[in-house]
Amino acid sequence: MATLIVLVTAKVALDGLADARRTRNAQLVTDLSRRWDEPLMVESVNLSSKYGSREITDLVERLYDPPPDEPGEDDNRRREKDLALYAKLFIWPNLLEMIGSLHAERALSTEIVAKLWGAEVIAAWDAWQEPIRRLRELEQDWGIYRPFERLVEEMTPLHEAARVRAEESPP
Repeated sequence: MATLIVLVTAKVALDGLADARRTRNAQLVTDLSRRWDEPLMVESVNLSSKYGSREITDLVERLYDPPPDEPGEDDNRRREKDLALYAKLFIWPNLLEMIGSLHAERALSTEIVAKLWGAEVIAAWDAWQEPIRRLRELEQDWGIYRPFERLVEEMTPLHEAARVRAEESPP
C-alpha cells in the first residue's frame, strides 16, 4: 500500500512539473511573440531589409575603424549616426540570439521554435551571417551570436523536411 501511495504521489508531482513547464513555455512564447510586433522590432527588420548584408557589414567595419586623431564635427556626427543605426539594426538579431539562448537552455522546445519562427530564423541568418562573421573577426570572439547560428543549424533541416512534406501532400 505504501508503494502505491509513493507511486501515485510521484505521478502527481510529475504531472505538476509538466504543467508548470507548459505554462512557462506558453508565457515565454507569448512574451516573445509580443516582442516580434513591437515598433522597434518592426523598424529593425525593415532597416535590415533596406540596408542589406553588405551595408550592415560596412557599418560594422566603420564603427571598428579607429577614429581620426582629431575628429571633426562631421566625423562625430557620422559616428553618432552610425551608432544609432547600429543600435536599431541589431535589435532583430538580438531577439533571435535570445530565442537561440532560451532554446539552448531548453526553456523553449525545438518544435515550438520551428513552428513559430523557424522560417524567419533561417531567413534572418541569410541576411546577418556576413555582418556577424565580420563582427566576430573584429572582436576576435567566435561566440558572438553563436546561439542564433546554432538555432539556424537546427531549424534548417526541420524547415526543409516540412517544406517537402507540404509539397507532397495536396492542399
